[in-house]
Amino acid sequence: MLEPQISTFNVCDFLHKRYIEGNPEAEAYCIEERERVLLGGDLYRLREQAGWTHEQLAARVGATAMEIERLEDADYEEIPLSLFRKIADVLKARLEIRLRPVEYDEP
Repeated sequence: MLEPQISTFNVCDFLHKRYIEGNPEAEAYCIEERERVLLGGDLYRLREQAGWTHEQLAARVGATAMEIERLEDADYEEIPLSLFRKIADVLKARLEIRLRPVEYDEP
């Protein structure tokens, strides 16, 4: 019995090429969203590793639990860098802010 041949492709690559690539506004939006999602995920993992609730971390950095939740959900526009520094300090983490050439593409 022959197995059916199934053609697969990377849907993300397809969507990127079709709707984002070559559109500077869409590319900028995707970069910004990616940065927020990665930072939110890092914050979530570090808070969970510390065994703290949103409320506990918020109390330690002088924020509200809702602010911490929004950071983890990448649902924010502008958060002061000083808050990220406080969070990094209490979680014993290093805050890294880098500028890279546009051509640079992290894996």
